[in-house]
Amino acid sequence: MQGLAGGFWWANVLGCAYFTQYWARKRRNDGTPGLMTPGGQVWAWQLVFCFVVLALEVSPWHLFWLGLVSIVLSIIVSRVWRGRMLAARYPDLARVQVQQRGSQTKPLSAAPQVPATTQAAAINPSLLAKANAGDATSQRLVAEAYKEGRGVPKDNEEAYVWYRKAAAKGDAESQLQVGFLYWVNYKIQGDAQDGLQAELWLRKAAEQGHTFAQRHLAGIYETGTGVEQDYVQAAHWYSKAAEQGDSSAQFSLAELYTVGHGVPSDDTKAINLYQESAERGHSAAQAKLGLYYALGWYSLPTDYAKAVSWYRKAAQQGNADGQLLLGGCYERGTGVQKDAVQAATLVSMAAKQGNSGAQHRIGNYYLTGHGVAQDYSQAKYWLLKASEQGDAPAQCSLGLLYENGHGVARDYRQAAEWYRVAAEQGNSDAQYRIALLYAAGNGVPQDLAKAIEWIRKSAKQYNSAAQFELGTLYMEGRGVRKDYRRAVEWFLKAAEQGHSVAQFNVATMYFKGQGVKQDDATGTAWLRKAAEQGDAKAQREYGNRCYKGEGVRQDYVEAANWYRKAGDQGDAGALYNLGLCSVSGIGVPQNDGYAAYWFQKAAEHGHANAQHNLGVHYRDGKGVKQNDAIALAWFEKAAVQGDPAAQSSVGGFYAVGRGCRKDYAKAYFWLRLATALMPEPSPTGVNVPAMEKLRDAVGAKLRPVQFVEEEERAQLWFAMHSTKP
Repeated sequence: MQGLAGGFWWANVLGCAYFTQYWARKRRNDGTPGLMTPGGQVWAWQLVFCFVVLALEVSPWHLFWLGLVSIVLSIIVSRVWRGRMLAARYPDLARVQVQQRGSQTKPLSAAPQVPATTQAAAINPSLLAKANAGDATSQRLVAEAYKEGRGVPKDNEEAYVWYRKAAAKGDAESQLQVGFLYWVNYKIQGDAQDGLQAELWLRKAAEQGHTFAQRHLAGIYETGTGVEQDYVQAAHWYSKAAEQGDSSAQFSLAELYTVGHGVPSDDTKAINLYQESAERGHSAAQAKLGLYYALGWYSLPTDYAKAVSWYRKAAQQGNADGQLLLGGCYERGTGVQKDAVQAATLVSMAAKQGNSGAQHRIGNYYLTGHGVAQDYSQAKYWLLKASEQGDAPAQCSLGLLYENGHGVARDYRQAAEWYRVAAEQGNSDAQYRIALLYAAGNGVPQDLAKAIEWIRKSAKQYNSAAQFELGTLYMEGRGVRKDYRRAVEWFLKAAEQGHSVAQFNVATMYFKGQGVKQDDATGTAWLRKAAEQGDAKAQREYGNRCYKGEGVRQDYVEAANWYRKAGDQGDAGALYNLGLCSVSGIGVPQNDGYAAYWFQKAAEHGHANAQHNLGVHYRDGKGVKQNDAIALAWFEKAAVQGDPAAQSSVGGFYAVGRGCRKDYAKAYFWLRLATALMPEPSPTGVNVPAMEKLRDAVGAKLRPVQFVEEEERAQLWFAMHSTKP
């Protein structure tokens, strides 16, 4: 007998070990490890108890009784604990735990219940009599009374008992309620048997034509909740509910038709279902239908008026997507008059409902002051809200907030952390931004290899800025082997997306034949694309091509028009070219006053040739009042930048004291530079031999010490400017 008692104990130990490892491998639907659930923890502690008792060397008979008691207690504790947890999390729902599946045993409850006979006294006796006699409808009505507390204290467990009785007799509504309770329990505990029971009872109700049961059954098949995921079954039951006019089922079935899950992809059927659902007042269908009208998708014509109409219907029902989309229309003026305040109001309503996209957008509105007063703290608040929901674009914007120090202390480390979180989700903008941080070593250790790795990831997702950057790396050979062919490939990818600087680079490489066959016509076509997008440098260069007739028909008026467009953006070269056109009367009427005006505009932007030409206008009184002092000031600005014609003019002015006091030392210095740098013949018409003669004459007037000092100054200037004297 002692051997039998000991064997029983060891069987208990093995049983505890088996159930402990079973729960260790199990994981609840919400991700909780099995050992953290009531069942898992009870069996784990039971196993520990077994080994502690063994260590105490207890007699075999004591082992037998301890084992028997511990098993019974484990079962009771796990059931009670599980019931209490359910009651705490879902107080309005009964815990469905049937000892024998299919029986009508009353479920457990943590709270004491009023005896059924006392509670039933308040229910209509006639109704109760019919229910006890087996009338399914009466049984359901009694269940509803207990569930809702009508005439009796609310008792979810008693409600379940009556629902189960009615369900067993084929009452569809009761079958739905029983199935739903099993489904809720499955969502809490992840017990596969509960999932199967949910599917069983929902199917019974669905097969009787219960619309909600059909839709809910379709939903669990679509998501694979408690059953194996089955899009065909999902589509079948959605169709059944949709045929009865259920707008939610119509919407869900339309979604399946758009992606071809469980049914052949069919745009026409999808749109028809969206339309039916939307017309029945389904707000999500209204928002989705509006979006498809705005985009012109799924065989629908682009119609912003219809889009706005559907967005508005959805928004008026409080649909967050509808509010966000309608806000976007007001932001852009699409289908409605542009109204930044109205846009911000609608987006804010969606954001307050927890819509992460809306939270991101309202955060950007506060960042830029669009429709709301600029407020960096509010921007951070909303961007953080969206970011905490995992919204990658918002995480990227939050990183940008920290990188630029808007409303927060500039913090490259925090910026890098947010960029990384978004980048790892595949956000191409974040991948590009973190690449720049790695390249510069801001907030992260400088690492060009990692920078290139992130740039590639972003570029492969069609991020035009990353594609341009990758092309630049190949063109310059930074971190990669210089490769003009690869550079052109990436520039082209960015150019085709409208990146104007990439378009300019593609044009330049076609002109030079770098990585592609030299082709002026193709290069000019790309140059024009960049110019038409407003790239000032491209506008000036395209103007030059029109002026010279390179790759396009020569047209001086067209050239001047492009110079003016670039000049309006402050491009100094284009402003200078307009001055030259005004001097010569090519492409524009000849006018010295306008020439001086354009030269001054360019000169103020630091253009050396424009500064020299403006000096000439003041020296000669062309289009402006003659003034030697002003002329000298502009000549000196150009001379400092290395313009030899300006240096010659400055030297000549100091040699004779024109617009200044005579100064032979300064005159010699500037003439020394000019004669060394001026090509012969001079493109500006300067008489180089005469200038050299003046230099020597001025040098002869200097004392030997002065001559040496000015010669040393000149040599130092040549060295500093890497210029050969």
